[in-house]
Amino acid sequence: MAGIDGSGKSLQSRALADTLGRLGHPTAVIWAPLANEAWLDRLARPVKRAFALVPGLDRKQADPGRRQAAANPGRVLRHRSRSLTSVWVTIVAAANAWSFGRDVLRHSWAGRVVVADRYHFDSTVRRRFLYGEGRHFRLQRLLVAALSPTPRCAFFLDVDALTSLARKDDGWSSEELAVQVRLYREERDRFGAERLDGERPPIELCSRIAARVWHEMP
Repeated sequence: MAGIDGSGKSLQSRALADTLGRLGHPTAVIWAPLANEAWLDRLARPVKRAFALVPGLDRKQADPGRRQAAANPGRVLRHRSRSLTSVWVTIVAAANAWSFGRDVLRHSWAGRVVVADRYHFDSTVRRRFLYGEGRHFRLQRLLVAALSPTPRCAFFLDVDALTSLARKDDGWSSEELAVQVRLYREERDRFGAERLDGERPPIELCSRIAARVWHEMP
């Protein structure tokens, strides 16, 4: 499942897993947000502390309009340096792809159907949003494609920014959410995800997703 926060990914992932389970198919739901690996935070923490000592890299200069992507000296420096941004994004992308691929393989080997509540479609959008929406990070895309399994079925739950904000306030402004919506729509064809109107009743979406998945089951 892919889509902006509040689009219904988690609800539909759990509903699909429950449906498949009742039909006799052991199922696992995995969640793979970008930069969620604990070791990335441990890696970044001392670097951020060092950057905080550099004159001119104070929090006041770093994206004062962002509510969730908290301003920090590392972010300021990344905005100033394309090469540093590329290095960090490569590390983050590789970590995310490896973590996702590891979880998929672990459950697949155990005979479970894997339902992903977020996958590399979402990570690509978040990567562009956080590190440069005008950049496509082609090297990182190739790296993720090599490390991440391709889903048998993919669904994009499409909602607008105001719906997202009304359903789930994660600290993003309506303007920031609108940018994320645009990026999701730009990337959809690249990932071949089936677009579903996330404004439709959840039970209707659940039935459509389950029917498509059942048709694709081996």
